This record gives sequence, C-alpha cells and structure tokens, in this order.
Amino acid sequence: MSSIGSWLLQLGRLAFTGIALTAAGAVMAEEAIFWPAPAEVRADQLDAYNAAVRDAAIKRPGFAKALRPIDDTRTNVRVVALRWVGASDIVDAKGRLKASLFVALPKELAAACAGAADPVLAMQQILGLPPRTGEYVMVEFTIPVRKAFRPCASGPDVAAKTCSFMLPDDPAAVARAAVDPAFAETQAFVFRQMWASYTRNVPTKESYGYPFTAMGWSYDWNPAAEDKYGVSEYIARQGAPTTRLKKIVPQTFCR
Repeated sequence: MSSIGSWLLQLGRLAFTGIALTAAGAVMAEEAIFWPAPAEVRADQLDAYNAAVRDAAIKRPGFAKALRPIDDTRTNVRVVALRWVGASDIVDAKGRLKASLFVALPKELAAACAGAADPVLAMQQILGLPPRTGEYVMVEFTIPVRKAFRPCASGPDVAAKTCSFMLPDDPAAVARAAVDPAFAETQAFVFRQMWASYTRNVPTKESYGYPFTAMGWSYDWNPAAEDKYGVSEYIARQGAPTTRLKKIVPQTFCR
C-alpha cells in the first residue's frame, strides 16, 4: 500500500473511533463549513479557486507553516468568522453555538485583509472560501479556550506552533482516542472535512469543494499571494457558550 493510502487508512481508523465515541455520548463537531449560502459564484474567480482546491490536496514540505498559537493557560479567546448574512445568527437562545464553525483570530485576519478594495473577496481568498456573491458580515465573539481545537491531522492542540505531517502512532492513537473525546473528535472531523473538501459537483454541502489544508492554516487562493498561508484556523465547537458577540461590516473590519 502507498504511503498516502496508509495515511488515509490510519486517519479513517481514528475517524471511526471518534464516530463510535460519539454514539457512546461524546460530543462530535458537526461539519464546520455549513452555510447555507447564496447559489451564485463569481465566474471570473472560479479558475483560481478550483486550482487552489487541487493544490491544497497535495501536501508538501512547505505546508508545515508557523502558526499563531492560542495560549491554552487562558480561560477565554476572542475569535471571528465571515458569514453570509442569511446564516449569521450563529447562537441559540442560550447564547451557545448552533453548529461548529471555522474561526480565526481577529487581529491576524484584520491585518491580512487591511486596505482591501473588495474586503469580502479578500477574506474569501484568505480564509479559503468559495467566491460567492451576496451580503456578508463578520461575527466576532468570545468562547472558552477549551471549546476550540485546531483542525490538524496530527492533533487538536491550539497551543501548537506548527502541525506535523505524521499522524499520531497507531495503535497508540487509537488507544488515546478511546479515552480522549477531544482527540477522537479532531481526527474524525479532519477525515470528514477532507472528504467533503476535495470534491467537485458531488452531492455535498459545497459543490465546489474547499482548499482545506489539515495543517492548521487556511489556504489563500489569491493568485497574487506569494505565500498561500492565509491565517491560522481553529474550530469553535458546537454548543460552546459565547459572550460579547457583535457583527461588523467587512469594510469596517478590513479598514
């Protein structure tokens, strides 16, 4: 079996362990890219986006990039997400996240899009999102650090300064997954996200796929970007309690 095949097989084993834990009562993150979103895409941007999806699927040494860690000794962390206005009500009546979300650190994302002539397109590129039309808003909020994880195949540690190409040792990883719901959750999430991302015109929630790196950073598909690193990315877990939630128009966020 090829090294890639072995890697996927091992990731699949960990994913199924996570799914089994979910059935037993552990909390599993829902698919984190979940719009709904407007149907129209910007045709003039599709070639660049499609190339990014293909490129992100092939891991290379340069994909092990320096990441922005979250201080896991802190209680809370401030995060932000770009949302279509029609899907911007992200919390329930108790202020808890309705579903898991990809999020970034506000200061890093604001610096990356600062001064952009088209802030929405700039952030879609930086965050590795399809070039869809419509009205968007930034949703910024605070969550407990323990309710976030990094979507890396090598592990969920938000304090890690980089992600490894190597999966945790098997069967040691399977044994850990059996007693550590957060670890199992991450492995299952990465497996599912990779499956949903590297697709085109199949019946998933996004027919154009995503340039998901599984290395802790978003893929910037701007053709002019010399470094494809967008920002460090994290998952805010479904059910996480939120505080200080506010919505910001993209033009203000990226000024």
